[in-house]
Amino acid sequence: MTKEAGARHTPGPTPGQAMPTGRQADGSQAQEGISMSRSARHALLTVLSACAASLLAPAAASAREGQPPKTEEDLMAETIKKAARGHSSRDRIEALRKLSGAKDPQVIRQWNIVDVLVEASDDGNPRVARTAVSGLGSLALGADPAIKQQARAPLIKLLQNGEKHVLARKEAARQLGRMTDADRYEDSEAINALLKVAAPGPKIPVEVVREALIALGAVGSPKAKQAIRSALTHRDLPVQEAGLKALRMALGGKHAAEFPDPALGGTLVRMLNQQDTTQDMREDVMVALGLLINIGVQVREFEKQLIGILETEERESTVLEAVRVVGLTGSSDAAAALVKVYARFRKTATGGEGGNIPVRSQVCITAGDMFEMWSAKSTAAGGVGAAKPLVDLLVGVLVEDPSDDVRKEAAHALGYLYDDRYDKVNAVQALIAVLSAARTTDALVEVAADSLEVLTNSSSPGKDAARWAEWFDRHKRELGPRR
Repeated sequence: MTKEAGARHTPGPTPGQAMPTGRQADGSQAQEGISMSRSARHALLTVLSACAASLLAPAAASAREGQPPKTEEDLMAETIKKAARGHSSRDRIEALRKLSGAKDPQVIRQWNIVDVLVEASDDGNPRVARTAVSGLGSLALGADPAIKQQARAPLIKLLQNGEKHVLARKEAARQLGRMTDADRYEDSEAINALLKVAAPGPKIPVEVVREALIALGAVGSPKAKQAIRSALTHRDLPVQEAGLKALRMALGGKHAAEFPDPALGGTLVRMLNQQDTTQDMREDVMVALGLLINIGVQVREFEKQLIGILETEERESTVLEAVRVVGLTGSSDAAAALVKVYARFRKTATGGEGGNIPVRSQVCITAGDMFEMWSAKSTAAGGVGAAKPLVDLLVGVLVEDPSDDVRKEAAHALGYLYDDRYDKVNAVQALIAVLSAARTTDALVEVAADSLEVLTNSSSPGKDAARWAEWFDRHKRELGPRR
């Protein structure tokens, strides 16, 4: 048999039999095949389009090669052009923001960027004007002294111009507050301008007064003391609120000691009790009271108000501020109030770790701060008695609080009982128990071991609970208070 004869033969259809779906004997596509392949046509066209695009891309790139790339000068010229009137406010704002980011003094001068921003600050669209004013402030903060003066002068003028839009004047005050130094002679003009606007009057919008007061607080110049004090007792609540914010900033500045006066503490306490005082204002009052105490001012009659807040207030942020500040008094009443507020917020805690974790943590932190405060005094006699309820509280927290974060703060706070006048027995015993507790974490063990080393001056047991237990049996008597 020949190869041809033995070759595999595929028979064609017999007479009357249909041709298989696909290609007919003459090479044409069967109708049924067309209908079956329609679902793939869209995908095929997509692939072909992509191929065409990739083939045409080099040609497009070649066409572009004939045009020189845009230089930085070209781009700057386009930006300056977009910042001009006649373009959309969106384009103008975008262009002004780009110009505000200029850092090179030579570029700023060459393109007269300050003048462009000054012109835009007079725009009828408040958003455009505000963006331009903000840009002047940015240039003043990042440029050399000459450009700073060039940018500051129009800000001062704009702030004092009653015909300008409120948004632009507010932004001018804000930017002057950012760039002005209380101790720099050349900045005195800006301070005086802010002082003029910070005095409420019929021709000055309250919103502008507010921003000027806050800016003066940021600057912290002693010249602003009277303006801020007057704002605290103003009839309009928004002005009082701005005065409080300004006072907070000024009391945190380098001239803080020049702001208090004998009546300031009483004014702040009265604001705590005002019916129309907002929650945010009360928090600002408490922060200001705390800052006053930190710089050595004795504030009478406010502890009772703070303890009242701790007993009834539900807003977490307000309670946090009250806990921080009441601890600064260092009194036994304050210590007792901390125990009560922890119990109140622990009782309302729900879920796995309980709610109100920040409040419970802050109670522990403040307790530690009070231990250290008492240690710093020449005698800790008053603190030793007040410390016992706080020590008992912290020991209980280590055992019972569901939050590992709160327990960690308690372990850290116990480490502030380093003064030999404190009784450390219960604290050391509780910290040792943490090392071998069934419910603990590596972070908690780390803090507990550190506090043990601080309280005992011994690090040899490390994190070994058994070795610490042996150490405790040998040295327990040394942990009692020494008079």
